[in-house]
Amino acid sequence: MTDAKRRGRPKKQADSIDKAAVLRCAHTIMTTQGLENVTFRTLALQLGVTPMAARYHVGNRDQMLSDLAAEIFAGLDAGVSNETPIDGLRQLFMRYGDLALQNADLVRFLLSKPDCMPSVLSRFTSQVRLKTQALNHGDADDVLLNLLIDFIHGFVFAADATSHDNTLTLTDCMRSIDWVLSAAKSKS
Repeated sequence: MTDAKRRGRPKKQADSIDKAAVLRCAHTIMTTQGLENVTFRTLALQLGVTPMAARYHVGNRDQMLSDLAAEIFAGLDAGVSNETPIDGLRQLFMRYGDLALQNADLVRFLLSKPDCMPSVLSRFTSQVRLKTQALNHGDADDVLLNLLIDFIHGFVFAADATSHDNTLTLTDCMRSIDWVLSAAKSKS
């Protein structure tokens, strides 16, 4: 008598994956192979499961990338200096710039799909808004906010596209942000 193949779901294995494992794997693939290679098929191969098993834990690709961004940028807005608006802005942009430089593909994805933006980045923008308004005595039209946000993204994408021979660093970016902030401070 031969063993008949059982139908239905396979038994849950002791070493099954979870959401954290899928997100860690997605982050590794993104940093080593690029965001375009973060697919359920690639995840499944890396994790030793089926693509549906990986998807089960993280939802669709957009949700997975949004959750990954939430993990990467977690704590971005915590414990920001309240000594002066400029100190707080510098701190926020140093933190964001560092993370954005390391994850430029993910930032591009988030900017192309605003509905995938994690709440930590909305809180970051709100903190920047509060500090630019305090610096500029009510930057009502968010001119300084938009200038700084656009600048940091332009810098991140330029640095990401630059060859390794002519690498731009966060220090280069902060020199320019400091110049903008000192100009804004002198006008207030």
